[in-house]
Amino acid sequence: EFDDLFNKDVETLTTIKYGFIVSEMDRGVTLFEYLGLYGGRDSLGHEYLDNRLYKDYMAPRGYHDTLAALMFKTESAFGGLAMARHARLPMFGAEDKEKMALIGPHIRRAWTIADLVERRTVERDRFAAVIEHLAAPIAIVEPDGVILHLNRAAQQLVESGDVLRAENHKLLAADRQSRDRKSTRL
Repeated sequence: EFDDLFNKDVETLTTIKYGFIVSEMDRGVTLFEYLGLYGGRDSLGHEYLDNRLYKDYMAPRGYHDTLAALMFKTESAFGGLAMARHARLPMFGAEDKEKMALIGPHIRRAWTIADLVERRTVERDRFAAVIEHLAAPIAIVEPDGVILHLNRAAQQLVESGDVLRAENHKLLAADRQSRDRKSTRL
């Protein structure tokens, strides 16, 4: 619901994007301050309370202020932490911004770690897909022969029993008798 509204509300999105682009990392900024970049109005000149984001999303939920901080910025993306405050509470102030500045680096670090884990997961999944689809048999085993992974070609080789076999989760050379039985059947 929020994403749909936010994507339709181009003027607010433009204002907030510009605000994030010029913001300092971890510095808490209220929506009024973002709009202050345009003299208290969004990029199309609407005042704060006349803004579509405020009227369609914030006001019906009782929110009257937001506090946001830039957490990361690259050439192609940016992200931040934002929170809204209910109208029965005071507007965000200097103390709230100081707290945002204190927790910002920790959130950014957690975000960075999550991003690295995600990248590693993607890399691992791509590598596994390549290994899985190779025509050459690939077996990954412990030093004692315990099978960690067999790609499709290795699995077929083990199932055929011609060269390799699996016993008690260990990869073993096929015994001479099974090879001889195979050759007499051919």
